[in-house]
Amino acid sequence: MTEATADHHHPAVRDDLILIVERLETGAPGPPLQALAVRAGRIVWCGTAAEARRRSGPRVALDGAVAVPGLVDAHAHPGWTGQALEQLDLRGLEPGALADRLRRATAPGDRWIRGSGWSVLGEPAALPQTDRPTVVHRVDRHVAWANRAALRAAGIADGSDDPPGGRFVRDRRGALTGECHDTAIRLVLAAEPAPTAADRERWLSAACARFSAAGLTAVHDVCAAVADIGAWRTQAGRLRVHALVDGEDPRRDEILEAGPQLDPWLSVAGVKFFADGALGSRTAWLGAPYADADHCGLPGLHGPELHRRAVRWAKAGFQVAVHAIGDAAAREAVDVLSRLPAVRHRVEHAQIVDPSTVRALGAAGLIAGIQPTHARADAPWIADRLGSQRLSWAFRWRDLVDAGARLAIGSDCPIEPADPLAALRVALAPPVGQGIDFDTALAGCTHEAAWAAFAETARGRLAPGFVADITVLDRDPRAALSEGAPLAVRATFVGGRATYGPR
Repeated sequence: MTEATADHHHPAVRDDLILIVERLETGAPGPPLQALAVRAGRIVWCGTAAEARRRSGPRVALDGAVAVPGLVDAHAHPGWTGQALEQLDLRGLEPGALADRLRRATAPGDRWIRGSGWSVLGEPAALPQTDRPTVVHRVDRHVAWANRAALRAAGIADGSDDPPGGRFVRDRRGALTGECHDTAIRLVLAAEPAPTAADRERWLSAACARFSAAGLTAVHDVCAAVADIGAWRTQAGRLRVHALVDGEDPRRDEILEAGPQLDPWLSVAGVKFFADGALGSRTAWLGAPYADADHCGLPGLHGPELHRRAVRWAKAGFQVAVHAIGDAAAREAVDVLSRLPAVRHRVEHAQIVDPSTVRALGAAGLIAGIQPTHARADAPWIADRLGSQRLSWAFRWRDLVDAGARLAIGSDCPIEPADPLAALRVALAPPVGQGIDFDTALAGCTHEAAWAAFAETARGRLAPGFVADITVLDRDPRAALSEGAPLAVRATFVGGRATYGPR
């Protein structure tokens, strides 16, 4: 045992947990290690299984398992995730089945009927009208269909103006179809009865259970509602949270005035803005028209206004994140973020990025918040949207790393499931775009994600002094992923306490 792994254990000292596995994935050079010990929520020792027998304390031995640093989802929407579990799941439904589902839907009290997951653009115009306000999101959540009752409740009529960064779709006669894009959705939902504190706590609790079962020990709540901050405090001990507040939240200035708050369980230290929408719904902002449409998408917050808001938050010490999927949005985000006081700013998605923007993003040392499973979901139709010439700009993860960007890997749940093992698998061999090696991918879910949350000195490694956030897998992830073999979570520990398993 080396000095680096020793805590000079005395037989009378009792550990809170001794974990023994087939191997620890420490990422550090040296002989393989199989065991670690935890006291007061932190790792105090790493060593061999034989050395572990000389220690005292409760033991968890998982034969054949491999422990990795606690996995992190660096781009999640936990509130939406928990809320979606109580709403209509419309994934995979054909137009007829979708209409029938909505026709039969009910909601308690004065609640609106809500759902998400439909995918084919053009479906909503034929959906049924009911007396209960109804809003259902497309799978990417950048397009929604609202029935006439919802539009009426929001005071939106055929003559209403489109909001900046949004659109109300109209038919040839100028009548509203109910299809709403980006910020137009916010205008409709502003009329919905506000969730209670109990609602928010219930949604986050349900999301935490999903996250723990997926092996996650931390999430970045990217676009957090200010009202969710208090609800998150009720989940302390289950999950570590790095919150970037929604830059359009009416209460956002409460966070700005309080200043960045860093905490082992809940940090509130960032803000999120939207420069565009999504590629699937053709609301992502491209520099030239879509290959399958005669427009360039829908610019969100951009130009002097994005710069003004970003400067205001950065000067207050906050991390600034900009949602940018299209190449024009990515160019705008990099231009703005690279001129801010350096506080580890982020380009979220960085999905379609031209060569000059890749170089600029890396040169500025910005974080690229990527979601590998989007490459899998977009693969069937992305060439239709971009055309062959721009297809090479999609999912350029290796080029981003080579240029100097820091990768933080997430899921964008509930748009995609919160599944870090799926993210790792796709990151190594995407159906479109560039793969990265195992060590880079794992770092994006562990140490690099911790760095993006200002927590790299405490989280993201299996080493003495680091918090005992640990994900235990049922086999060697390097071998399983390279061979295409199944891989599963056996246990999740947060601060040395099991939040899932062990089994």
